[in-house]
Amino acid sequence: MSATYDPEADAAYLRVGEGRIARTEEVMPGIVLDLTAEGGLVGIELIDVSRTVAGGHLRVFPPDAAE
Repeated sequence: MSATYDPEADAAYLRVGEGRIARTEEVMPGIVLDLTAEGGLVGIELIDVSRTVAGGHLRVFPPDAAE
């Protein structure tokens, strides 16, 4: 699994599986799933993540903060 965050778009992407993305499906406002042709989950995109995750209490740290 891998995760990325784009502060300009305020969007996070969690890559959880392998395969070619055949379709996307918005399952809730701000939550989009990337799926294979067979319906397998490839990734999850969270839009407006700083406002919607943890009720707006998400703190985003720079990538090197854990070092």
